[in-house]
Amino acid sequence: MDKDDLLLAHFQGRLTTDETKKFQALVENDADFAAEVAALSASRTVFASEQADGQTGGWNKLSSAIDADARKPANDNKPMRLSLLQTACVAAAAVVCWQFFASPLLTSQETPITMASPVAEGPTLQVVFADGASLAQVSAVLYELEGTIVNGPSAIGVYRVEFIDEKGREAARAALRQQPNLISEILSE
Repeated sequence: MDKDDLLLAHFQGRLTTDETKKFQALVENDADFAAEVAALSASRTVFASEQADGQTGGWNKLSSAIDADARKPANDNKPMRLSLLQTACVAAAAVVCWQFFASPLLTSQETPITMASPVAEGPTLQVVFADGASLAQVSAVLYELEGTIVNGPSAIGVYRVEFIDEKGREAARAALRQQPNLISEILSE
């Protein structure tokens, strides 16, 4: 009989007297075998205590879990409340629907689109006025040259000035170049 069979027979209580002597000799002489017997004996006592507790302990665990769940109502009959994000989405959808569907159907007349700044009909120059130029000086010079500001200032300070004809624009270009205290730059069209 090998070691494993001896272990099994020992724990099942089937060892004969000769086998018991052989088992005792192995436990005394073989440290690994003795450690294995000790580990199996300890686990056997733990399993035996759990089996004794098992029928009542398992039921107690189950009943306590059921009781814990029973304390919470399954349906507390609270009304559904929309979260803040859901409410914002509904409001945004309502505004979009109104703008794109209801509003065009309710307005019977078409409103023409008007430009923010008029389109120049004659020849133009793009100019950048000097930092120290006053409104009175600019107005006086443009009045003499028969020019009108039709657009500006842009993000970089450029004004578009319209003239009656091409000859007036070229005369204004030459006259404006002679006034560096009023005009800092003339851009080509």
